[in-house]
Amino acid sequence: MTITSQKKVWTDEEFMALPSDGGHHELVDGVLVDMGNSGMEHGYLASILSFYLSGDYS
Repeated sequence: MTITSQKKVWTDEEFMALPSDGGHHELVDGVLVDMGNSGMEHGYLASILSFYLSGDYS
């Protein structure tokens, strides 16, 4: 018994025609993946980390 899976080959036109609903999409091995939104907490932590890594505390 042989099981084969077909992966969709996306064209540029199909990918660019996805709705502009604020979602982030990525193609991974021919499969469309919704990357979601990082959110407020992620942005806050990234800001704090950047501040401390910059070394400029004056």
